Amino acid sequence: MAIIDARVQPSTLRDWHRLGMRGLRFHIFSEAGRPAYVRGVGLEVFEIFRTAMRELGWVMQVFCDWRLMEDLAVTFREIAREMPVIVDHMLHIPAGQGAQDRGFQALLRLVGEGYVHVKLSAPYRLSDRYPDYPDVRPYHEALLRANPQRLMWGTDWPHPSIPGEIMPDDGHLFDLFCQWIPDEQMRRCILVETPARLFGK
Repeated sequence: MAIIDARVQPSTLRDWHRLGMRGLRFHIFSEAGRPAYVRGVGLEVFEIFRTAMRELGWVMQVFCDWRLMEDLAVTFREIAREMPVIVDHMLHIPAGQGAQDRGFQALLRLVGEGYVHVKLSAPYRLSDRYPDYPDVRPYHEALLRANPQRLMWGTDWPHPSIPGEIMPDDGHLFDLFCQWIPDEQMRRCILVETPARLFGK
């Protein structure tokens, strides 16, 4: 995966494909959630690369502000007809919002209908209850109920912008994943089969 801007020519993606690249990542922020520094590129840059990504069979990975998911669901459903769409970090929604939040419910519908994939990653970005993040588990379980074949897992290493005193341990994050998903076949689907289907071409 890469983050690029319009200085890269779409034709360059073919060279990167031969080297093993399989997708691009984009950021969509609300005004309330916009960081104070330059971070990533948005849907306007995606449109520049959309055709080349579709032709190469690449994926679109997106960091989507949870406040915007309800409004963007139609857009993601349309894009998913052309290429896989992956939403990062369980929508990066604060744990206190609750799984009934309308944006998260919109995400669940997309996952349940098979349009969107979600990364079960970075629970520490949703919760301040270090190190076990129990208030994130309801989101995790709701996504599993919606469609486990549309989920992947990751650590989010090297955990940028996290203070040292609450820096997550990657082994512990994996242990939590295994505790939250005790079924071995479901873990294999999330850890092996779905990533292979999306990135193994």
